[in-house]
Amino acid sequence: IVGILSKLFPNIFSSTKDNLDTKTEFKETIIFHDSFLLMGTNYHKKEAYQVAEFLSGGEHYFGKDNKYLKSYILRTYKTVYKYNKLKTVDVVLQREPLNKHDKNAIKVLVNNTFVGYIPAEIARKIAFMVQNKKYRYDAILTGRGGPYKTVDLDTEKILERNKELSYYLDLTIWKIAK
Repeated sequence: IVGILSKLFPNIFSSTKDNLDTKTEFKETIIFHDSFLLMGTNYHKKEAYQVAEFLSGGEHYFGKDNKYLKSYILRTYKTVYKYNKLKTVDVVLQREPLNKHDKNAIKVLVNNTFVGYIPAEIARKIAFMVQNKKYRYDAILTGRGGPYKTVDLDTEKILERNKELSYYLDLTIWKIAK
């Protein structure tokens, strides 16, 4: 409709017509994809737990009581983590060229909070792409860990244990070309 009207009334629709004629198409090509464990989380436990709490929305252990968890654990033989199935795509990668340990260091942030570092061997390959307008990335952060509940099979009592939080990143980098 805009095309027909712009031909009938070129002066009225000139800006719309100009925008349509000068549309630029972008082609994107995947140049990197990998999934990996983030590093440095154990040195930044406070931040790791802040992110876990944020991503869990305050719901812990599936939001279930010990009676339900005991039944679930006995049925499945699986432990239940306080922070289970954490996931987000709201991930920011940030270069850290002044890092004294690695000039290619790349921080991973969620909700503006440090989660971990991309492993050094991967950061070395992709550092020049991060925060470069010729590239874009898609990142999915998943995690679990912290306190967990299990059952003592002899007494069938709920036991609480602790495991470190682990975060994994599934990262795809795209090269953008006109």
